[in-house]
Amino acid sequence: MNDADHGSKGFIDDIIAKLPPKLVALLAGMALLLLAIIIGIAVYQGKDVKLFGIEISQPSRACQEDLARCEKNLLQAVPVAELQRIIGRPLERQALLDTLHALADYAGEDAEWRDNYNYRLFEMEKQMQRFGGFISTRIRENSRSAAYRMIQELLSEVDFYSGELNGDQQATYAALVAFQQDYNMRVPQSEQITSLGSFGYQTLEALRSRYRQLSR
Repeated sequence: MNDADHGSKGFIDDIIAKLPPKLVALLAGMALLLLAIIIGIAVYQGKDVKLFGIEISQPSRACQEDLARCEKNLLQAVPVAELQRIIGRPLERQALLDTLHALADYAGEDAEWRDNYNYRLFEMEKQMQRFGGFISTRIRENSRSAAYRMIQELLSEVDFYSGELNGDQQATYAALVAFQQDYNMRVPQSEQITSLGSFGYQTLEALRSRYRQLSR
């Protein structure tokens, strides 16, 4: 340090020594506050700050993306209490996880089973019971659209329907009659379907038989 620097330092020290202690404390506090504001602005603007050997660096882009992803996952997470309410009883964490795994496995098996043709025939039989044992496709009602769509799906599996699965009454009726007429040509007269356009137990079993033949 040269004489000029030493003299300046001594001059500043003299001034500080003459100031009242309360004023020195006030000035020091204001200086720290100003420093904190400057650092805060720099950090807010995404700039790195290095002061007195201390460095405040902004997180990397990858780190910021990870933090954002974690925050999103946290917001989407289902609270344990909510899961317990769905299951119907309070469970410890591991028991809760085991139950969820079992439910997931069951859902997968159920979805696979629902793709089975015989299962869909079973579902169709339940629909038939709702309509008194058979479903007439001659009737155009919105309440029958779901049943008609199921008939379309069953017929599509045996190559008697290739249109959109939309539950349309006329398309369903035409495809069902075509299947029933084809079936009647293959069986004795005593076994023929007489009520064309109506989906009953005889048609149900005819579809089961045709699907079995095609699957061989």
